[in-house]
Amino acid sequence: MGSGANPTKDQAQRILGKVLQLAKAPGADAIVSLTATRHGNTRFAVNEISSSADVEKQQLSITIQIGKRQASATTNQLDDRSLADVVARAHRMAKLSPENPEALPPLGRQNYKPAASASDGATVNLTPEARAKVVGSALAYGKDVVIAGYFEHMARTQALASSQGLSAHHAWTTVDLRVTARTPDGTGSGWGGGTGHRASDLDAGALAKIAVDKAKASAKPTKLDPGRYTVVLEPAAVSDLFSWLTGALNARRADEGRSFFSKPGGGNRIGDKLFPE
Repeated sequence: MGSGANPTKDQAQRILGKVLQLAKAPGADAIVSLTATRHGNTRFAVNEISSSADVEKQQLSITIQIGKRQASATTNQLDDRSLADVVARAHRMAKLSPENPEALPPLGRQNYKPAASASDGATVNLTPEARAKVVGSALAYGKDVVIAGYFEHMARTQALASSQGLSAHHAWTTVDLRVTARTPDGTGSGWGGGTGHRASDLDAGALAKIAVDKAKASAKPTKLDPGRYTVVLEPAAVSDLFSWLTGALNARRADEGRSFFSKPGGGNRIGDKLFPE
């Protein structure tokens, strides 16, 4: 696998195939995953770029299942010696692990529809110079305000394989821009932001203008008496709330009384009507 790029589908499958070969043992099944991420970001504050970084990560995880005993091990090194070591560790721990009554056999061969459009080539290859240009479009609106923010993009790949014949691969990109503007006297503040999977979908200037307009409109606020007021949330605010909600939709935590979906006395609230029409 070449430096500076996530593994291709063929490269990932070769690595997973090698690990499955190493994991072969009588009565044992294996599930292997390979995740690789390229992450670039540029921060800006007080109307100028303050930092820029590019980070590459990769992680291979293997789960060995012997009957109802399971154990997992991970590594971020993909050389032959490291792969053999992580497989051996998983085997040793699986033999020592207590039985899991909920253990299920690994998935076999599946038919997944490809999602080729989830990965954008231009976003994968975005350079620090290209990020600086995007940030510059936002900073151009900072003549009468103080602007700060964060621009990041990620290219991710994940590959899965099992000893029962599962083989899957998915690649996707994400991009995120957040802009905060404050008036010089500190009384006005505004925010603008956008998220997508193509860098070309984000209009940095338009998002910065939203933040600047809010900052100017909120400057020198007047007193607002306590009371009931209708609040309209922007799409970005709603999506942030839902991102936390989806991560909390966990059946085990609900059944064990550890989440807001738990019902006092036992059980869960799935199917209950919680809000009026």
